[in-house]
Amino acid sequence: MKTPTFLFSILVPWLLICVHQMFMASRLYEAESRFVVKQMGENASPLDFGIGLLGGAPSTSMEDAGLVQEYIQSPNLLEKLQGQLDLRGHFDGFGADFLNYFPKDASKEDFLARYRKMVKVKIDPETNVLVLTVLAYDPATAQSMADEISREGERFVNKVSEDMAREQVDFVKKEVDRSELRLREVRQKLLRFQDAQSLLDPEHQSETVIGLIAGLEAKLVEAKAERLRLLSFLKENTPEVVTNQQQISSLEQQVLEEKSRLTGADHETLNRKLTEFKELQLEVEFALEAYKAGFASLEKARLDASRKLKHFVMLSSTGLPEEAAYPRVVYNLITALVVILLLYGIVRLVWATIQDHRI
Repeated sequence: MKTPTFLFSILVPWLLICVHQMFMASRLYEAESRFVVKQMGENASPLDFGIGLLGGAPSTSMEDAGLVQEYIQSPNLLEKLQGQLDLRGHFDGFGADFLNYFPKDASKEDFLARYRKMVKVKIDPETNVLVLTVLAYDPATAQSMADEISREGERFVNKVSEDMAREQVDFVKKEVDRSELRLREVRQKLLRFQDAQSLLDPEHQSETVIGLIAGLEAKLVEAKAERLRLLSFLKENTPEVVTNQQQISSLEQQVLEEKSRLTGADHETLNRKLTEFKELQLEVEFALEAYKAGFASLEKARLDASRKLKHFVMLSSTGLPEEAAYPRVVYNLITALVVILLLYGIVRLVWATIQDHRI
């Protein structure tokens, strides 16, 4: 092995990498935050735990953590952060590190790709804790980005949770309002019927008429008995018998009139009014029961919604970083030297094989 070839093939590339890593590579500072999304009424039962162990449906916390993870890496959040922290200007400050060049007029797709490269969020599958890692070119920006992303994540969780709870309650409230309106309508319909018929309670009036008919029929029976008694010793044309006959005819006429008020072909009879009144009463009762059930459902929906509210709980934050996390110079230089040596060995082996075949 020739020494100049060795120096040119191994030492020169490695020295170039050393220069880049020690003097040109941008220093990246790392800020980390850990948080979790919890539900107020979330209490895992033993059955739920068993299903989770068997690989069943994911828990609510896991689903919520996944939503927050997607939101943190979304272009919507990036747009908000750009307005607050001017991330484009920050990413543009790459200094002498040409490998991290980011043009000022970069497309929104490139901007999003750089943001996702600098902001990582993962979920611990055992605890559902979200781990947010933010890289920036200076400590203050790293901390500001981590804090602002955490605040926006909390706003997102609160908004989604409150919107879902509000939609659930609003839907049930609309049904209750509809039931209340229906109850008012059928009550007004019943009142209009009572006003039009000048009746407070047709059932009570029917009972009164039935009682009156029973009383008249009782008097009619007595009058007919009295007629038989008078005819036993008087003639039909005697004043006493004629008066009795007039009384019987009057009572029979009264009974017919009262019965015609109660029943008959006329639409104004009490039995028809009573039937219509009963139907209206039944509508009112149904509407009232529907309103009571809807009101109970509304209270239950409000209670369920309050239990399903989500909370963004911050567990830990590294705060302002003091030392650059990247590049890891020693690790990168050792790795680069090993790779260069491997490539050099492979090239030498291939070259030697070619030379052997030529001989």
